[in-house]
Formats: sequence, structure tokens, C-alpha cells
Amino acid sequence: MALASGAPPEHGMCSLWTSRHWEMVRSEGLGPWFYKSLSDCTEFRTNSDTLDVLQGDYKFSAICHLRREAVLRGVLNSFNARSIPVALLKGAYLGQVVYKDPALRPMADVDLLVREKHFEHACSELEDLGFKQVFHLNPDEGRFLRLPVVYGRMDRFPQFIDLHRGIQSMDYYYLPSEAVWNDAVEGELWGHRVFYLSTELNFIHLAIHNLNHRGSLRDWVDLVMVLRTIKLDWDRLLVLARSTGVTRPLFWIFQELQLDWDTLPPPEVSASLRSYAPHWLEDRIIRNRLRYFWRLAAKISRYDGWRPRLRYVATKLVPPGDGTDKGTFRRFASHWKSKVSLFHHLWKRL
Repeated sequence: MALASGAPPEHGMCSLWTSRHWEMVRSEGLGPWFYKSLSDCTEFRTNSDTLDVLQGDYKFSAICHLRREAVLRGVLNSFNARSIPVALLKGAYLGQVVYKDPALRPMADVDLLVREKHFEHACSELEDLGFKQVFHLNPDEGRFLRLPVVYGRMDRFPQFIDLHRGIQSMDYYYLPSEAVWNDAVEGELWGHRVFYLSTELNFIHLAIHNLNHRGSLRDWVDLVMVLRTIKLDWDRLLVLARSTGVTRPLFWIFQELQLDWDTLPPPEVSASLRSYAPHWLEDRIIRNRLRYFWRLAAKISRYDGWRPRLRYVATKLVPPGDGTDKGTFRRFASHWKSKVSLFHHLWKRL
């Protein structure tokens, strides 16, 4: 917490940590960042074994970034040549803008956002570059719910790209695409034209993504680093939160930042967030023990009318055939065996 807030390393910091603590740090992808934050600390340098391991993490992350950069250069070059505007999200934004060194912010994939009207064209460009869909979505469901398509290129160093047509989270919060692109800021990366969300909208996106995935340590460090390194326009943040309908997630994010990270917004911001009256579904999808059920209900409610809702539920109960000779009952049994296993895993984590 102190390091993320920009405080210098304290005397005895991490002196009581065991190998288990460092394994947790490394499993969260924080090894490179810890190395950079502590490598100049004289006291920490006496623990040479740990420092060497973290230095190895940093070097490995730097190599991965160079490989990813080579791939991303090709993608940006292709998109620019076809006049497809593209915005960098999450890790791609954080590494460049917030951490100032992409090696400090490891990521498993690159998140790219394009406009709906360019989405199919962007998919074709990725396929021409050798990428293939990792998961095949129902086209109607993907389009209506604005789900990202995951692409992978399985060469010597596999690379993955999540191609987004919109920003959505928890099956309830959908940032209006026009508002997102009106708020985007044009920039340049390696000589290519790119867009970034504004600082305030990036913070909103990271916040609702954090709540959606129950906030790993990595995600919380990201949020604190944004607050530490970039000056937010708090009035603009509140206006964007209200216009995009995400005031309640921000309220809960700042509650946890205050409790666990000693990070507070200005008093007037806290008062404004507290005064918001949430929809009855919001706290259920954010914090309720049965939040995954409520998120499914939120997703179903987005369909207009009962007929498309029932059709969607039917496809979830019994997935369409894949061309094999499996009967309806066998598809149902196979599908729900995996679902029950997943629900059991999630329940144990609650």
C-alpha cells in the first residue's frame, strides 16, 4: 500500500515476509513492479536472493513486452492502413501512460476497442494477420451484449488480443459507445495513430472491471497508481459517472480503497456518491453472495420482450449442436455438468 501510494520504502519493509508472501506477489504479476520500487533501497538489496528473483521477473516481462510490441505494431499498422480507429484499454494503457514502463505492468493479452461499424472489418484484419478466434460466440448474442472476441496467434510466442466493440461489465453496466468515443483522446504510439480513454473514463473502466472480477491485488495497485500518478478532474469524473450510469460501482470502489488502501477522494466526491439512490439490482450484482445469479438476470433483462428472453435462456440451458450426432439430452447433460462444476468453484470462493 505504501509503495503504491508513492511513499519511500520504510525501514524493515518486507523483512518478515516468507517465501509464501513473495510467491503471492509474483503470482499477481507484481514482481517487476516490486523490483523497480525496491531495487534502490539499500536495506532491501541485502536480500540478494529475493532481489535476483524479482529482477528475473522484470527481465522476463521486458522480453514479453518486446514480443507483444512487435505484434501490436503490426496490428496498429494494419488498422491505420484501413482507417480503423482503435483505442488501447486496461494493461496496454496502464503500461504506457501510468507505469511509464510497460515491463512493470505484465499482461496476458491486449485489449483493443473499435467502433461497432468497424468491428467485423477489424476481425478480418486480425485473421489476415494470422489470428484465430479462441472462443466462438453466438453472433447475435455477441453483437447484442457487446461481448469481446478473443483472438490468439499460436506461434512460438503465443499472443492474445481481446477485441471489444463496446465496454460492458457485470452484465448490467454498458458505457454508451458514442460517449466513450467522444471522450477518447487521440495519441501516437510507435508512429501509429491510437486513442486512449480520458483519465477519468479510464479510471471508471478500471473500477467496474475490478468489481466484476472481485479485484485481484494487481487491479487494486492499478487503481491506486492511477490516483497517485495522474491528477483526476473530480467534477468531470462525477459527471461521467452519472452520464454513463456507473455511480454505484464508484461508490463501492472508494469504500474499499478507503478501508484497505487508505485512499480517499475529496469529501464532496464522497458526499455525491453517497447521495445516489441505486437501482434495486445494482448492489445485488456488485456485492450479493448470489451476484452471479443476479448478473444473469440483468443480462436477460437487456433483451426486449419475453420471446427473445426465453430464446436466450433456452440457448443457455441447451447449447446449439456443433455438427456432431449428440442428442439434445446429451448436450444438456454435458453442458450442465461443466456449469455445476463452475458454480461449485465460485461458491467456495464466496
